[in-house]
Amino acid sequence: MTKRPIKERILDAAEKHFDQYGVQKTTLQGVAEQVGISRMTVYRHFKDRQALFDDAALRNMRRYWRLIGARLTAVDHLDEWILEALMIYQLEFAQDESVQLYNKLNAFDQGFAVALTKPGLAAISDQFQPLFTAIATDDRLSNGLDKNDLAEWTHRLNFSLVKYPNPRFQQEDVLRRWIGAQVCGGVVPKSHA
Repeated sequence: MTKRPIKERILDAAEKHFDQYGVQKTTLQGVAEQVGISRMTVYRHFKDRQALFDDAALRNMRRYWRLIGARLTAVDHLDEWILEALMIYQLEFAQDESVQLYNKLNAFDQGFAVALTKPGLAAISDQFQPLFTAIATDDRLSNGLDKNDLAEWTHRLNFSLVKYPNPRFQQEDVLRRWIGAQVCGGVVPKSHA
């Protein structure tokens, strides 16, 4: 059996340390010891604790959005893709332990800052790029938005739903209707609004 790449093992250990000690009390030395490597090896991959946190957050974002993208390959309209992607995230991934770790650490704002970086936005936009390209080519995108605007909007809505849950949204039909109203409120192609 092949070992996971060292960077992945470091990130796994970092998440365990974040969970056990919190972000501020996690040390690169402690992470290195858990992986069974030297602290210098950790430093070759990550310059500091913040870089560990950022990369762990990005890894999770990329993983979730790749899974969502893989499930939505048959969707051929961007508005439907965004609606279904948000529904999948909220109904399936929002309660995942790696998402809830941010809640436990009171680190949603730090995770959100990572989501708004170029790689964080790409985690979503890479998944809907073909649909975006089709409507942008036809000049049917509302309000002159670009793919990063749509990715940011999606992250903002998604994070607000996770960070500030509404008991009404535990009912799938209510959540779908609410997200659908947001999507159709001006961020989708003109022909689908």
